[in-house]
Amino acid sequence: MNKIQKSITNKIEDIAKSNKNDRFASAIKSTVGELPFVGSYIADIITDKIPNQKLDRVIAFLGKLTERLNELPKENIEELIASPKFQALLEETIEQSAKATTQERYEYLASIVVNGISDEKVAVEESEYILSLFKQLTDVQIIWLNYYCLKRYGNSNEYFEKHKNILKKKEVYLKASFEDITQVALQRGNTEHLIRLGLIREENDYDRKTEQLKIDSSTKKLKVTDTVITDLGKVVLSHIGIFEDYNKSAN
Repeated sequence: MNKIQKSITNKIEDIAKSNKNDRFASAIKSTVGELPFVGSYIADIITDKIPNQKLDRVIAFLGKLTERLNELPKENIEELIASPKFQALLEETIEQSAKATTQERYEYLASIVVNGISDEKVAVEESEYILSLFKQLTDVQIIWLNYYCLKRYGNSNEYFEKHKNILKKKEVYLKASFEDITQVALQRGNTEHLIRLGLIREENDYDRKTEQLKIDSSTKKLKVTDTVITDLGKVVLSHIGIFEDYNKSAN
């Protein structure tokens, strides 16, 4: 966090603690307006749309966003900041940040904005599409998507151990408890959700002689041999700042 950003954050936090009356909005607008690049525009969004009790979440996101914007050429930012499409993207990410509860999610949102600016990345319009997909993902589902990507590059063991409580496959067995049944249902639900969004796909087993798909005797559905990340899944991970690192490690 740079000095300007830290100073602004401290000011906002002081206002939030001491000012709960009509002066609150104007004080916040004045202080946030000092943020480099997008301050004046962000100030209007915060005071118009963000509840006071969720302001700390937005502050955390703005801190991360300012940090990332400082890494980009100034001319790139100034050129796009007046664009209605970019403003819509920025506004939506700010509103999403008010709902975020983890540092990782703030970083993902900041990456979506930054990638919408960078010339070598996809266009702002496509960033809006990525954001629409991201909004439909829980933190657990992002962990699953990330895991499938790591499996693709053969380095998922450490990640699996870190998130073993989420990633370890649950099975329903005879006389299973309701808690176990619930965990299996939720795990399958997360997988099906990622499939519906087109971020992962299941590969089915088939009989080599008849070339017919096999049926799983326990589920009565097509037998699945593997679950893999799709190109769209990789794009989403890349846009939230994850997939690029795997590309570098694979080279």
